[in-house]
Amino acid sequence: MAIATPGGPVEALLEAIYQSALQPDQSGRLHHQLLFHFREDRSRDDTPLTRVILSHIKRALRLGAAHSAMQRERQRLMDVINAVAPPIVVIDAQCRILGINADAEALVRDGGLFASEAGRLQCREPGVLAGLMAQADREAHACARLDSGPPGGLLAYLYKNQGPRDGGVAPSYALLLVDRQRGLVRSIAGLGQRVGLTAREVEVIELSIQGLELPAICARIGITLHTLRQHIKNIYAKTGVHHQNALFALVLRNIVLEQAGSSHNPELLPHITGLAHSRVLRLADGRALSYAEYGAPDGVPVLYFHALNASRLELLLHADRLREGGVRLIALDRPGFGRSSFAERRDYREFTPDVRALLDELRLDSVHLLSASAGSAHAIHTAWAMPERTRSLQCTAVVPPIGFILASKSPSTLNAMLNSFFRVVPSLLRPAMELALFGETAESLLTSMSTERGSKAFSLAEPDVSYILHPDRLPYFVASIMESLHQGPRAWALEGQLLNHPWSIDLAEVRVPVHLWHGTHDGLVPIDMVEGFRQALPEAELTVLEGDTHLLAFRNIDRLVKAIHDAERRPRARASAGS
Repeated sequence: MAIATPGGPVEALLEAIYQSALQPDQSGRLHHQLLFHFREDRSRDDTPLTRVILSHIKRALRLGAAHSAMQRERQRLMDVINAVAPPIVVIDAQCRILGINADAEALVRDGGLFASEAGRLQCREPGVLAGLMAQADREAHACARLDSGPPGGLLAYLYKNQGPRDGGVAPSYALLLVDRQRGLVRSIAGLGQRVGLTAREVEVIELSIQGLELPAICARIGITLHTLRQHIKNIYAKTGVHHQNALFALVLRNIVLEQAGSSHNPELLPHITGLAHSRVLRLADGRALSYAEYGAPDGVPVLYFHALNASRLELLLHADRLREGGVRLIALDRPGFGRSSFAERRDYREFTPDVRALLDELRLDSVHLLSASAGSAHAIHTAWAMPERTRSLQCTAVVPPIGFILASKSPSTLNAMLNSFFRVVPSLLRPAMELALFGETAESLLTSMSTERGSKAFSLAEPDVSYILHPDRLPYFVASIMESLHQGPRAWALEGQLLNHPWSIDLAEVRVPVHLWHGTHDGLVPIDMVEGFRQALPEAELTVLEGDTHLLAFRNIDRLVKAIHDAERRPRARASAGS
């Protein structure tokens, strides 16, 4: 089979494939060329032309991955270190300096505890850097007290930045150095205010970080060892940590938060704030599951499932309102999003064991579930698998199963995409999505969404575009999308593929209260798709919000919080797990 003639249509398609990998602004051309080639023959997926195109897309993915991932990672690291006021150095596994801010340059130049030799960071205390790296490789972060340096010593916090596995980017480490006497008081006070620590608990943390052992702390503040241990137990409960090293790391993350708030780069505040709230759970198979907690530490526990193009930081914008509303929001990254390890999945049910492991880790017998857009599929499967641990489920702008989408007569991007060549040639859906996203940044995606053509392509209504682009909110959307693409676009593409598959559960077996929230002006998911879906769920109610759009969760956060509290007050029905 001759696949290319000079200037012919197949040659144009192949050129569009490789241009999409190297020049992301050409991805629209790829979509056009694919539609051109498959509009005539929709008979089957396994054709010679399909196999040729698929092989070239895979090759383009490999060629473009290293370059785009490296560029994104380097820019993200440089933006973060330039925004943070304490000394911060980014190094690789061989201690080569990849980036350094002004305060760290001054510290290294002084030749005290740390120095630079032949472009590598050196520490005068043997084994410190190696020990921190080893711990960060296991737990994603590490903390150590260093007695050298300024009076009172330094606290060293090392955070591992893992690049995409298939992008050729090696791990790097961000080393943050904090003057224990000057930097900790404000940080601990801020942490105490954020999680509700008492004055005595704040004092216990300060003395512990200064290096005092438990008997010395008792003598300093005049309490018994039993009382001190009770204070420590309360501190761990309020902060959500389980050992002293994790508490030190939390204090250091709060230093970053405090410094970022007064930096000259406020656009990075949400991203850095998210780090201060984030945790990593190591699952039984060795994968990492990242999640963030914000809101009220002692509030009603709510598990949040983010949208397809978001991450655990999606609702960080409303952290204060969640806290005031008495909600403890636990937002988790699905596999491949944010800091959660990527895993191949062919069914939504495959994520539910991860959710169960997180609830076990947090010692939560039951929670309420909250979801947005495509995250609702995961939330509903979780409710199906664990009805005994699900108090209620609030689904906003839900994307229903493929059958309801294809049955709809209403025009939408979702309907058009899943009815076009991706239904006929499904093997191209995932690689085409990955290729279209190569080289994209949060800023470029949001910029393209905000144009007239882009908003139509994404089915974003004008109120959604205006909401995203508001100066007080845009940084939060940038942070959430930037974090979702931390490992590259594989997870986005995989979830796009899952949208195209029928659900494997019987909706009649979802035996928990489900509350669907949907706007009449949702251009991505028209209301008729959701009305049919509601009828298939035995315990579902639908609230239709007149004039509202796809981002209704952000505009109705107070109503959602009230609905959660109403569900919390209702007597709990007994349920059995789905099968």
